[in-house]
Amino acid sequence: MPGAQGPGLNDRRTGFQEVARRAVAARVQRVAPRVDRRSRRPAAALAFAAVALAVAVAGCGTGTSPTSAPTSGPSSSTGVNPKVDGEVTGCPVKGGTLTVDLDEQVLPDLDPSYTPEAVAYRVIRGVFDSLVYESANGTFSPWLATKWTVNSNATAYTFTIHKGVKFSDGTPLTASAVKYTFDRIESPAEGSLFAIDLLGPYAGSTVNSPYSVTVRFKAPYPAFLEAASQAFLGIVDPTAATKEGTAGFGAHPVGSGPFEITSNVPNQSITEVRNPDYNWGPAGLNHTGPACLNKIVFSEVPEESTRVGELERGQVDAAETILPPDYQTVSTDKNLNLYVVPGAGAGYQYFINTADVPWNNTQMRIALRDSIDINQILQSVYQGEYTRAWGPIMPDTAYYDPAVVNSWSYDPKLADSILAKEGWKLGADGYRHKDGKTLTISFAGSSPDRELRQEVSVYVQSYLKAVGIDETITNLTATAAVSTEDSGKYGITATSFITASPTIMAYFFDSAGIPTAKTSGLDLSRVDSPALDSWIAAAESTTNVATATKYWDDIQLYVIKNAIDIPIELEPFILATTKAVHGLAFDRRDYPMYYGVWLSNG
Repeated sequence: MPGAQGPGLNDRRTGFQEVARRAVAARVQRVAPRVDRRSRRPAAALAFAAVALAVAVAGCGTGTSPTSAPTSGPSSSTGVNPKVDGEVTGCPVKGGTLTVDLDEQVLPDLDPSYTPEAVAYRVIRGVFDSLVYESANGTFSPWLATKWTVNSNATAYTFTIHKGVKFSDGTPLTASAVKYTFDRIESPAEGSLFAIDLLGPYAGSTVNSPYSVTVRFKAPYPAFLEAASQAFLGIVDPTAATKEGTAGFGAHPVGSGPFEITSNVPNQSITEVRNPDYNWGPAGLNHTGPACLNKIVFSEVPEESTRVGELERGQVDAAETILPPDYQTVSTDKNLNLYVVPGAGAGYQYFINTADVPWNNTQMRIALRDSIDINQILQSVYQGEYTRAWGPIMPDTAYYDPAVVNSWSYDPKLADSILAKEGWKLGADGYRHKDGKTLTISFAGSSPDRELRQEVSVYVQSYLKAVGIDETITNLTATAAVSTEDSGKYGITATSFITASPTIMAYFFDSAGIPTAKTSGLDLSRVDSPALDSWIAAAESTTNVATATKYWDDIQLYVIKNAIDIPIELEPFILATTKAVHGLAFDRRDYPMYYGVWLSNG
């Protein structure tokens, strides 16, 4: 198979930025039209039903109950640090400035209630605290909430708020701030692009006392603890948000975290300084009191070669997304550490437009998928460092079904047989024809390139040509991608998504998520299956783990059996640091927590 040169090593996959780029590019107004999946079904995401029920039975949450939702996957990483919490208690060295090269530019709006960007998430995680903390192993512990209770059907959560917490501007954080945050997310004026979906079937909040709040839902929402642990549902400062207004608060957000943003220069850098009064961090991070660091400076550096060069020269302390071509250089440098942390959510995958003729035919989609040698592509492009994906979600995601492994394979003979049986005859030009038409398919890729994905697409194109399918590749900017995906004028498109919850399958395969010119959505395969819709509804609304397992398994196997998409590879979060960086922790979504980080040269 002919090789291809990498078109540029800039940018990495990020969970929610796919939504952000489409939404922001297409909708210039603050309020973006979106699919409200909650109106179709009685509940939103179910990832950790067992935790919610265990808490309800016990009467209050202490954070010690592990999830019994089925999970599997790597327990350690390729690099020096597995997906675990902080390595050192306390601050052996206090002070210093941590410099981090981000792998892409950040939208200037850093309001957690608005932005869906994963890169923004990594920046604001240290600025906004959550009600609860979810560790890398899936357990919950107190954070802003010292304890919580859940009613029997997971429609009401009552949180006791930590007394003495203050936002960085000095405003006390009370139960009213929790209600304000969630009500604000629901407000059309906020135009929330992702947090509103994390709130599920939100019905409102009741302040019971200055330090007690009950969050209610219109239907069972057993996954709310997982959602509440995310920075997107971080509690915002009502005083600052009211004073700054919707757009102003995004530029100068105020939270109660260990750091506060003092500078936000679009497309350049973001600076955070230590909150000296901070003393309410989650126990799972093995650190208490103010952060060890004085300051963090995040620089936006999309070019991977630049990030690697600055790290090697000691110009920065950390750099995101070191791609396999540079693994050897970084991993053998005695002055550097390479962290390769297993990801959760949906790996990189190709979505076949099931509404596009002739790809609305299941057999044709199977022929398309089985024409591609995924193993060889990963070996050629990523030197075997990336792991092959077999299903729509990654093994470190709740309810992953290992039955998808080896459930399909590279089989060009089968592909030839199917295509011939469907009447597509191979012509002298090397392509197949039927009724005077050439068998073609269009691929809507992305520009700028991310993680060598353009190179992957060239390899895919050559495999399809080998069986007589003429694929055209068009790498689109965000604005063009919105128009193309909304119109449905593509044969294949691709994305990935980082989350701990299997609910990403609901976004990908529920017919309510088919994008149109008026509504955004992530059902990029444009699949409209009553069976999938009913299984998704059942999986999301049940509080029974065994029942949820059955439905999530059914969904995964249906997607593979019917070749709705083509899983390509699993995507870890990759971070390289100098040896001077200590105390790193990684959360359930595989992202770094800088609260306990200290510098030995600080």
